[in-house]
Amino acid sequence: LFNGSGQGWDKALQADLDAALSRLAEHAGCSFGDEKKPLLLSLRSSPPPGLSKALPVLLNLGLTEQGVSGLIEQGMEAGAAWDAYRRQIFSYAQQVLAVEPAELEEIRGATLDEAGAEAEHELEPEALRQLALTLRSHCEQATGRPWPADPKAQLHEAIAAAFRAWYSAAPEDERWQKGLSHHNGTALVLQQMAAGTSNSAGESRRCGAGRLSTRVPATGELQPYGQFLEQALGPDLTAGIRMTEPVQGLKKKQPEAFAQLLAWCAKLEAEFQDAQELQFVLDDGKVWLLSC
Repeated sequence: LFNGSGQGWDKALQADLDAALSRLAEHAGCSFGDEKKPLLLSLRSSPPPGLSKALPVLLNLGLTEQGVSGLIEQGMEAGAAWDAYRRQIFSYAQQVLAVEPAELEEIRGATLDEAGAEAEHELEPEALRQLALTLRSHCEQATGRPWPADPKAQLHEAIAAAFRAWYSAAPEDERWQKGLSHHNGTALVLQQMAAGTSNSAGESRRCGAGRLSTRVPATGELQPYGQFLEQALGPDLTAGIRMTEPVQGLKKKQPEAFAQLLAWCAKLEAEFQDAQELQFVLDDGKVWLLSC
């Protein structure tokens, strides 16, 4: 579906993508690219077993500045909506546009220092808006091109970047070291976004992200073992910016969510007859599995 040099599309790929987006929009009750009720997507690399992901996850694809207003009109807290746009810009700039991460971190750090905050969810909505627009402006200056405002073009570029990354030096070296064929492809997974964050104090304890093993590595005991971070999405877990906590802490903080995790662990172990590793997001207390 995408040629070996990472430079071109097969027509079948576009047709399959359009059909899948239509099915997802019907299921979600919102449309990709719609400004009033936008469908937001994440894009994850899914390589063959034993290989590293060629590209980190891309978040909130399809969101535009006008779409932020739509999210707010739909009831999302203004700070959370602007933070969603900030996250999109942050991940897209690095993974698709090749903007230096250190430059983006410098802007982020300056904003947090000025506000006396440790993380974005502590910022006021206006500060988050200014941070998102400042990051976007920096990307335009760094790349010499306007920020991709058309959701479909944005998605097209993201998918192309993810496939190109599969043919870059590091993944090719890894395949060579493991004796795997360079002709093996990689899959990409498009999913509807789950929030994971909220700037509303009443909701903050019910949002977050985590990763776990279904068994304790040292003993093999069947119980969730891993880490969790409130007010976060998957990339925050490995960023090292905030301290994570043991996933067992959810038993006291969010017993209903913890019960959902236990049910998923049991179901997946029964299905695959082996220990599993999961990534999940909590959105208003509901568990959403991202990968297994």
